[in-house]
Amino acid sequence: MSKLKEVNLWLIYIIITIIIVFISFLTFYNEWKSLKNKYTQQLISLNRITSQNTLSFFNQQESIFRILGDTLLRDDANNYPERSRKTVEKMLSVNKSLVAFGLAAYNGQLLLVSNIEPKKPLPNLMENQKSKKSFEKARKSNSLMLGRTYLLKSSNTWGMPIRMAIKNKYEQTVFVLTAGISLDGGNSALNVKELPDDYKIQVLRADAYIQFQNPIAKNEYDKVYNKPYSKKLFNKIKKLKNNELVVFNSIVENDERLSAAIYIKQLDLYTIVSIPYQKIIKEYQSKIYIWLSLLLVLIFVLFIIFKYTIDTQTAISNKLKYIARNDSLTNLPNRFALYEEIDKKVKNQEKFYLFFLDLDNFKFVNDTYGHFIGDRLLKHVATLLKSLISSKDYIARQSGDEFILLISEQNHEPVRNLAIKILELFEEEIILNNNEIFTSVSIGIANYEKNDKKSSDILNKADIALYKAKETKSSYVFFSESLYKESKQYLDIEVNLRKAIKNNEFSIVYQPKILASTKKIIGVEALIRWKNNLLGLVSPEIFIPIAEKSGFINEIGEYVLKNAQKDILDIWAKTNNKFFLSVNV
Repeated sequence: MSKLKEVNLWLIYIIITIIIVFISFLTFYNEWKSLKNKYTQQLISLNRITSQNTLSFFNQQESIFRILGDTLLRDDANNYPERSRKTVEKMLSVNKSLVAFGLAAYNGQLLLVSNIEPKKPLPNLMENQKSKKSFEKARKSNSLMLGRTYLLKSSNTWGMPIRMAIKNKYEQTVFVLTAGISLDGGNSALNVKELPDDYKIQVLRADAYIQFQNPIAKNEYDKVYNKPYSKKLFNKIKKLKNNELVVFNSIVENDERLSAAIYIKQLDLYTIVSIPYQKIIKEYQSKIYIWLSLLLVLIFVLFIIFKYTIDTQTAISNKLKYIARNDSLTNLPNRFALYEEIDKKVKNQEKFYLFFLDLDNFKFVNDTYGHFIGDRLLKHVATLLKSLISSKDYIARQSGDEFILLISEQNHEPVRNLAIKILELFEEEIILNNNEIFTSVSIGIANYEKNDKKSSDILNKADIALYKAKETKSSYVFFSESLYKESKQYLDIEVNLRKAIKNNEFSIVYQPKILASTKKIIGVEALIRWKNNLLGLVSPEIFIPIAEKSGFINEIGEYVLKNAQKDILDIWAKTNNKFFLSVNV
């Protein structure tokens, strides 16, 4: 019969929890990738708009400069600059992005400056080391040129210088237009409208200086525009070609950001749009906290379900184990648990005595008072016995009215005293449901010896001693070798006795009864004799009591009656003399 293996529910719970956690972390990871990808796409989209706006803005300024240049050529502004002041002022009133305008001759001499009154001496841009190089480059170029953002001291505002050479029909530079684009920290300069919170736009020059940044605090202008961009970060974007894009992480002064950069070849500029990494993390955390809460709730609910199931299973298992190992009436350990305990003691070679107890007249109590009182008596006996033994001893109900005690003692004397105390417990009547019940107990005692290899060995010895004690009742007997031999002889006789009739081993002898006065036979007494091939001639004094105890005496009686009647009838016929036949029943 195969045994059902107990399912380890805690292991299943752990496996399910690991799977849930694994799937959750995959979900968290995918959510992070999705969120980061969302912000990356937003940065890319915003940067494309920024680069287009930047290019469009400077193309617009270039167109304005070309139109203005053609007008100034017609007005011969190179020779009569003051004639063009009104034209310039009108252009400035329309183009609010420009805070200053200047007209410079080919040699660098400023001829007209919008915010400087006429007749005041004007500087030469070729004589100023800061402006000389960019001016030379501008007068040779055919397009709008951008200078580094600087502080316009005259108006105490930060501006972005732009220059453009105006050429005649022979492609000769006649003069150079120069202006300053206002950078007030807003977004009017590059037409960036409603910039999302925490986003930052930067326009970076090819020399690694920032041309424009939005947003920017008032106290950060000098720090932003007069300090080169991070060399490490600039190396990530300087290899970009026209309209190429790169997304990268940047950390500047503990400010970690996710950035997207695009190169504008026409202007030799890079537009960079970035957001704080913390913004992505916070949004991720706000989502993950909900998922984590649900995950923890799920795991907790699973824990409660599994714990309840396991507790229920454990309770049922413990109850079944208890039922399997304990007697339901007395709550004492049963035969199964007893044999385990004995085998454990035998295996450990512990010194102990085994008491085999049997109630002497329990069947009479059951027949007289009923099974309910009989059960009450057994429970009462179990309570009495438990009250006599110590915690190191063991008590079990073998079956019916049989109890087993395992007494952890080394010597006979304490064991003998305990046996006497048990007998004394049953000397007085027991009151059960107003019924006075008198009973006694017989005890067979055996002590563990090293040749006892299993529980049945010592139990058999105690049973032999109990059988001897039952002969006198209300007594105790210690097992001995002589008892064993007597018991073995008894068993041999009982076994062979049951085969005697079948094997025709019985015979009948007749003891005559003679009338003394006449000396004639007036009757005979039939006497049975038994001769066995192994046991030899066995005395009736030996086998008759055994036959009575084993219940075989009825078959022997029937055998004697039938055969004695047959024999006596034969004798009557042969002797023509009738006499009495006596048969012991």
